[in-house]
Amino acid sequence: EAVTEIETAWKNRIKSVCLQLSTGGGKTRIIRTIVDNHAQSKKVIYVIAHRSTLVRQLSDELTEGGIKHGIIQAGCPYIKYRVQVCSIQTLVRRIDKLPEPEIIIIDECHHSRSNTYQQIIKVWKNALMLGVTATPRRPDGKPMSDIFQKLVIGPPMRELIDGKYLCDYDYYAPDTVNM
Repeated sequence: EAVTEIETAWKNRIKSVCLQLSTGGGKTRIIRTIVDNHAQSKKVIYVIAHRSTLVRQLSDELTEGGIKHGIIQAGCPYIKYRVQVCSIQTLVRRIDKLPEPEIIIIDECHHSRSNTYQQIIKVWKNALMLGVTATPRRPDGKPMSDIFQKLVIGPPMRELIDGKYLCDYDYYAPDTVNM
């Protein structure tokens, strides 16, 4: 449903969509599905993350799906695939040497207000954009509505637990906190 809603928004000329989905809810799998839907076209797609661990996880997910891609990250040779998994720090440094993307996907998009992401968004303003996050708000209270035109909300965690997609949990807290 989320993939359909994102694709429909793009077809209706909504260029930037934010997907909110609980931790463990399948954000990386949705990214893979969207990339797979467009990977056979001639579109250049950048999947961007802010940590090398996330770059590796995204790359592993695309590999598992049989999607050929390169990695734009320090220490990785540049391979000219249309799909690239990118470290934001390296992507910003190479922005003038890379082809303009038609689709930008930002993992952990609550970081998209940072200067590095803002450079990408401003330079490649014609690209369709998808941001994914479990928390579609910033800790500093700054809005994201000027970056993303539409918010797609995935099923709540309880629904995913009840549907056996996630395991249930117990949580513990002290009765009082002694600061």
